[in-house]
Amino acid sequence: MSWNGPNRQAPASPGWQRTDLRPLTQPAPAGGLLVMYAAQGGSLQVIAVDPGSGRTVWSRAASPASVTLGQTPELSVVGNTVIFLGRGFGPDGAVTAVDGRTGAIVWQTRSDGFTTWPGLCPGNAAVVCVSVSPLLEADTEARFDVATGRPLRSVPIPGADGAREVGDGLVDPGARDPEHLVALRGGSVAWNRRLADVFGRGTSTDFGWNIGRYDALGLFVGSTGPVAPTRRGRTVFDYGDERTVGFRIADGRPVWRARGFYACATLPCPGDGQAGYHTPTTPLVGTLGLRLVARGTLTFRSRSDLTGTVSKDARVRLEAFAPSTGRAVWRFDAGRNVSLLDFEVPAQTGVSTIALPDASRRLQELDLATGARRAVSGGTTGWCRRDVEYRVDGDDRAGQQALFPCAAATGRRIATPATVPAFVGGIGATGAGLIAWADTTGLFARPAAP
Repeated sequence: MSWNGPNRQAPASPGWQRTDLRPLTQPAPAGGLLVMYAAQGGSLQVIAVDPGSGRTVWSRAASPASVTLGQTPELSVVGNTVIFLGRGFGPDGAVTAVDGRTGAIVWQTRSDGFTTWPGLCPGNAAVVCVSVSPLLEADTEARFDVATGRPLRSVPIPGADGAREVGDGLVDPGARDPEHLVALRGGSVAWNRRLADVFGRGTSTDFGWNIGRYDALGLFVGSTGPVAPTRRGRTVFDYGDERTVGFRIADGRPVWRARGFYACATLPCPGDGQAGYHTPTTPLVGTLGLRLVARGTLTFRSRSDLTGTVSKDARVRLEAFAPSTGRAVWRFDAGRNVSLLDFEVPAQTGVSTIALPDASRRLQELDLATGARRAVSGGTTGWCRRDVEYRVDGDDRAGQQALFPCAAATGRRIATPATVPAFVGGIGATGAGLIAWADTTGLFARPAAP
């Protein structure tokens, strides 16, 4: 008989950081590695690192092709296969699938003028959907078999003139006067409606959009930006004109309308997947919607004014609502919060909690799932987001938001802790017993807090 003494676990790794990397997306687990888009030497790459050490295992050239500058890149992961927009000829891209373990190409499409990042088709994770604007041909939605890359029936987009994707299976064809929305389903056009028939007059995707797809409810829910008039060189945006609309996936007919701008995919909506990659099981939307209901104006005084001036009377409240009806479930008065009006994400303190000052400037920890709130100190540690930009082929483009530890009251960076809360792994990724995330200064990995 033998006795081995008490069962002792090996000490957790202290973690690592790669400050030589410039991640443009949060890492995605694939084939036992962590994979991400990254900027390297003025070019776009897809890079895979070992989760235990941070060592680069493989990299592949990538391309933004003709994707709209403000649309952030996102990887799709199916099993061990990573799907992304690879480098094609000249400015074009090629939809590329690689083995996440080795980076070996599984399949690759021909080089073309793709206008969206490739993703899994709504309701069919066996097919990749991506919009494309071929030279001298009409814009289409191209479709490819996930396993083999075999081209499937493409869908011509009616009235297309620089089409762009504004939701899962939802396209702005690009033509104006009037502006349209086109829904695509299963390799065909489901419906084609004037934008004004859905969102009402005076809105345009040219002034922003955010639209979620609630398949279980049969609804799209979201907002497009109110048209801001320009007079004497000044462009004035009225927050009071913002609307959130629930409209049917089947035919585009509105079911309900409410004040405010849809804020999911920006704020951490309860039940919504927060990771920066897409898999067949990724939840695209949560159980509650969030919207910002505001008043006041944002004035741009010239074309060179990129930030604008928020009026002194501006006020905003955060509302949770039932996506099926648009009815408010709870409300939080945030007063004159310019950062929130600019869709900056407050410091996150848990899976569904954020730190947010109320109208009296008292810092509250707000549970977005229930609306419950409690006072917290200014020294509370949170996790903040910051926009990432990169320059490729002469264009300034938007990456996914970076994540960093911060003081909840001020949003200022604090020292990276030795261990991090588990919810950070839901925004970044986990592997080799560590939680990894894309920071503003590189790729970091730390053990989970006990």
